[in-house]
Amino acid sequence: SENYFDVHVPEDQYGFSKYLMTRHSLTDEKIYNLRLFGVFGKNDDWRTRFIPNVICHAIKGVSVSLKQNRIFDHLYINDLLRIVLWFLESNPRHKVYNICSGVTYDFKTLAQKIITLSGKNLDLVVERQGFGQEYSGDNTRLLEELTGFDFTPMDQALKDLYGWYAQNSVECVSL
Repeated sequence: SENYFDVHVPEDQYGFSKYLMTRHSLTDEKIYNLRLFGVFGKNDDWRTRFIPNVICHAIKGVSVSLKQNRIFDHLYINDLLRIVLWFLESNPRHKVYNICSGVTYDFKTLAQKIITLSGKNLDLVVERQGFGQEYSGDNTRLLEELTGFDFTPMDQALKDLYGWYAQNSVECVSL
């Protein structure tokens, strides 16, 4: 949760940069820190972003390989846009918010969902056993203010994004 802030200072570059952004946002009353978790959507760089990468592999009929399974809270970009609009039109009570769906999926499960969606019989290889570091957040604070908000179900988000990449397969051309 957001209340965990400053209990532990991250040592990795990514976590520490998010820590510094939060510290800075607390110094200015006009800054709100929206801590994003696993955002995915159209126009992502499929070479580096997990969900679009698996989608492009499935579209091209290429087997999917994971370095290691991990658990993430993914947020569909369409949901993020609606949340940002709420922040622009409202008076949030806090300075820092975890912006996440509150639902976690492991990479292997998501890859299997995408392969099933493709209708192709593709191999899924996990190179290293066990799970890597989890990346998830508690969105209770957000949902207390954003009442009645429904996140796009993961299956629907994957279907929408798969359809977009299938229509725009030039995005996956160098696979």
